[in-house]
Amino acid sequence: MFKALDERIEEEIILGNVSDVCFGVGQDEEVHLFSSRCCLAMASPVFHAMFFGPQWHKEAAAARHSPARKSEHSVGHTNCRWGDKLTGTSPATGSNSPRSREFGQAQQSGFRTGQHHYVAVPDIEPSAFKCMLRYVHHLDPLISLDNALQVYRAADKYQIDGLPAAR
Repeated sequence: MFKALDERIEEEIILGNVSDVCFGVGQDEEVHLFSSRCCLAMASPVFHAMFFGPQWHKEAAAARHSPARKSEHSVGHTNCRWGDKLTGTSPATGSNSPRSREFGQAQQSGFRTGQHHYVAVPDIEPSAFKCMLRYVHHLDPLISLDNALQVYRAADKYQIDGLPAAR
C-alpha cells in the first residue's frame, strides 16, 4: 500500500526514484536532492528558463548525441552539467555522514545518467535548498530561525515569490 502523499514526496526529494533533475547542493555538491523539471518550472521563472528555454534544448540535445561528453554552461546563476559526472553517492553522503543523518536516509541514491539532468548548486546550503523543494512540492517548507536567511537567498535566486512569506 502507498504511503501518504506527503511522505512519498519527502522521500522522492531524497531518493529521486521518479524525478528527472538531480541537484548537487552545497559547497562541494555533496548532497543530492531531486525534483521534477515540470514542477520547478511552474514554481519559478528561473527554473522555467533553465529547463525549457532555447539554450536548454540545444545543450540537452548535444549531450544526448554524445553521451561521453560532459557539457557545462551557465544558466542564470547555476551551472548545469550533463553526462556521467555522478554515478553514485559521494563519500560525504554515505551512511555514516552527518549529512545523510540530517536528511533522514541511510544512503542517498545517486544521479542516474539517462534519468536525471544534473544541476550544480554550490552556493546554497542543502537544508535551505531542501526547504525550497518542499515548498515547490506543496509541503511545509520547515523554515526555522537557523535556516531562514539561507532559504530567503534560495527563494530570491530562483524567484520563488511565496516562499519567504511561508510559515
